[in-house]
Amino acid sequence: MNHAYWQQFAPQVETAPTVDPRRRLRMLAGIFVLFWIAIIARAAQLEWRYGASFRAEALKPLRREIVLPAVRGRILARDGTPIAADVRLLALAVHYRYLQQTPDEAWLRQQARLQLPRSQRRIRERMDPAINRLRSQLTDLNRRLARLSGLTTEAWDARVARIENRVEMLSASVNQRRWERFQNERLEPRPEPTSARAPWWNVAANLPDALRALGTPEEAGWEGVIVKEQVDYHIVVENLPRHVADEIRDHADRYPGVRVLEVPRRTYPGGKLAANVVGHLGKEAGSPLRAPELRRKGANEQPPGETPTQPAPDAWMGVLGLEHVCESSLAGRSGDAVENTDRRGQLISTTTLRPASHGRDVRLTLDLPCQQAAEALLDRALLCNRHARGGAIVVLDIEDGDLLALASAPRFDPNAFALANNDAIHKSLTDAGRPMFDRACRMALPPGELAQPFIAVAMLESNRVPAQAAFPCEGFLRDPDGLCCKIYRRQGVGHGEVTLSQAIACNCTVFFSRYAGVTGIDAMLEQAVRFGFRSATGIELDKVARGSLPKPIAPAKGAPREYEMGEAQLLALGQGSFTATPLQLARAMAAIASGGRLPTPRLVRGGASASPAVPAVAGTGSLAVVRDALYHAVADDEGAGHDALAIDGVSIAGLAATGEVSGQQADHAWCAGYVPAEAPRIAFAVALEHGGEGTKAAAPIARRLVQRLIQLGWIDDSLAAKNGAEAR
Repeated sequence: MNHAYWQQFAPQVETAPTVDPRRRLRMLAGIFVLFWIAIIARAAQLEWRYGASFRAEALKPLRREIVLPAVRGRILARDGTPIAADVRLLALAVHYRYLQQTPDEAWLRQQARLQLPRSQRRIRERMDPAINRLRSQLTDLNRRLARLSGLTTEAWDARVARIENRVEMLSASVNQRRWERFQNERLEPRPEPTSARAPWWNVAANLPDALRALGTPEEAGWEGVIVKEQVDYHIVVENLPRHVADEIRDHADRYPGVRVLEVPRRTYPGGKLAANVVGHLGKEAGSPLRAPELRRKGANEQPPGETPTQPAPDAWMGVLGLEHVCESSLAGRSGDAVENTDRRGQLISTTTLRPASHGRDVRLTLDLPCQQAAEALLDRALLCNRHARGGAIVVLDIEDGDLLALASAPRFDPNAFALANNDAIHKSLTDAGRPMFDRACRMALPPGELAQPFIAVAMLESNRVPAQAAFPCEGFLRDPDGLCCKIYRRQGVGHGEVTLSQAIACNCTVFFSRYAGVTGIDAMLEQAVRFGFRSATGIELDKVARGSLPKPIAPAKGAPREYEMGEAQLLALGQGSFTATPLQLARAMAAIASGGRLPTPRLVRGGASASPAVPAVAGTGSLAVVRDALYHAVADDEGAGHDALAIDGVSIAGLAATGEVSGQQADHAWCAGYVPAEAPRIAFAVALEHGGEGTKAAAPIARRLVQRLIQLGWIDDSLAAKNGAEAR
């Protein structure tokens, strides 16, 4: 068979034409060339239009705003002696990146690039040695700064470590909160689409976000932020010697990232003197230490000095005492300035836009020698009395309400807070003696027998207890084993027949227990409030205790009458829920001495009148009876305070008292009064917390206090001698 015949029926297969690959390569090369031509053309256009201006802008110094700290006003004693004042110190400040013991890698690489020619910045063989060289330079810089500052290497490293720990903790806290917000935003449910089924492209677009939100920050592609403290200068050494500051300023090129600053620092020349009155400073809530993030991390972090604005130096404000109360007067107004630096952060010039203004001085009524004497007496008493936890002395000028001394012990040193001495601060906050507690204004204790003068006024004003009514004191009221006088506990006898005035002078507890029910608790409470108990004293300090009084609650239905009788007796004896502060008792004694005018204690001079016109606390007749009793309590040989409080040639009116405490602890010791008795000038109060019996612990302190007041001239010794001679 002919094969050609069958070939005519076989399918014809066309052969594909051969494609030349060089044609495709030429097309790709053309596209690549066009792409680069476009880039080069755009670069040429930018160079032609903006090149000169870009270069000029790059050569300009970097500008940043800084805050000039204000100088706080001084706190002065009565004679103008500074108790608290700002001093200008030279301080050594180092940029955080130069301080880090483990430098940031991105910052190191950036600084290394700046030290290399542009042509070598991408060559790894050149970059690695430059980075290692920079590490060595940073270590050497820190060692030289330590030697210049007179610190050992260990001391310098310890300070740097504290700064680094604080900054890193702040950075971690800020970024943790941002990461939590980032996760919450990713996990929030998205609104349902209007159609029954969302388009597939929406689901695909949202899937990466949902996956990232459930992963780690690195997996989510999340970057943290840099807080301002990580690109700021930190003070490492304060009170820098002048010659060290001159060395750094004259050779700035040898000390990159280092500055010498002149900063105000609060100082308290007297140390613990009047610390409970002056208070201390603390970090301001709006200070840079709480500043939020600056910008995202990355290798393009700017070098030192290239931040848009310089954060203000650590801001301080008063947080306790007069530093806090008088903050608006003491705090000055910070100023503004502009710094110009080069691209490496070196300072070129500084221009002051608005100078800082000084705060106003605050002059106190405290007499410095009197305050020192009161504190010395308290310190000595606490040293000798093993039971006493603390004490207070108040010295009040009866004429104008000026506080000459407001002493509390133990005390703290406010310099520890100004210098941020963490060890000393921790000790002050945790000490069992509570040195931060102002016992003169905030310690409210049962006044014991010191309540008798004020209860006596209530008895007389109620017209229920005649001034000359005699009461036979057997030493006990009903039961010898129950409520009784101290003389009965010691000698087994009573006071005999006593009047109201004699009951105060000899401390007859039975008399006041007997007539408390006759007077009634309501009348006694009303009179106690008039004397300023359970009320604010008006002193300029804050957080001052008001003390307490029994609540006039009617007895429950069916309760015996002895309920009200018991409450009245506790009030009359200065026990139970009746508590008062040393300042309140000194003020109440001043009201008795002045004929009924209750003064407003004053610490700051130059303000409003400290003793505004107020109604008299009681009638002159009632007050005269009580004044006579307080005088004889010290002047008479049988007086309750004669042995412990009397001074030859000086007429003192006052009482020693004991605030009883339940349990195994010692009682509270009190002594309060005024001097001279016939022409009152000074009211005083002494209290020892758990000091024991008043006549043994507090009265001797009061006696030495009066002697010191005579030496200081606050009590006319000729007048005191005259009054004493007349009394004899």
